[in-house]
Amino acid sequence: MIIKRICIRTNEAAALLGVDKKQGERKLRLIKAALGKENRHYITFREFAEYTGIPLAEVLEACVPSTR
Repeated sequence: MIIKRICIRTNEAAALLGVDKKQGERKLRLIKAALGKENRHYITFREFAEYTGIPLAEVLEACVPSTR
C-alpha cells in the first residue's frame, strides 16, 4: 500500500516562497490563523496553494517526488 502525503512541510513552504526556514514557519502559522486552525493542525498542499496563489500543480511538482 502506498501512502500519499498531503501536508506541506516547513522546509517545502520555505523553498517555494524563497525564504529561510524560520520565515517558512511564520508563513505556515499565518495560514493556520487565517484558516482558523490550531497550531497542532497541518496545512494541506491545496490550502497552501489557495492561500499563496501558487497553482496547486506547481506546488505538488515541487514538493512531491515523482514515482517514475
